[in-house]
Amino acid sequence: MKRNAKIILAIAGFMLIAVVINLCTDVTDINYIVFVPTLFCLDMLFRKSASNYQRLAIATLIGLAYHPIACLFRWELFLSKELWSLAGAVLTAVGVFAYTRISSRDKEKKVR
Repeated sequence: MKRNAKIILAIAGFMLIAVVINLCTDVTDINYIVFVPTLFCLDMLFRKSASNYQRLAIATLIGLAYHPIACLFRWELFLSKELWSLAGAVLTAVGVFAYTRISSRDKEKKVR
């Protein structure tokens, strides 16, 4: 499967996860946990040359900058969305770190 197709499937999967989380939990705005990973995948779709950590930093900053605009006068809503977006950013960072570690080990095995 091509790289762009995988990224588009990942975005669709994140959207589905957000809907399921929103339907299955009573926690307010928990679906924002998938906001930063979706931005990360969108960035991967449109920019080919950036490093994964640079992409993650940009996606996190965009995700955190979006919420003050979306919740201009509702601070409790703003804080809950920010916290869930930060949780999504942490999960994405762990995933990126694990992926780079696994892929570097595979490259070392191929060289030997």
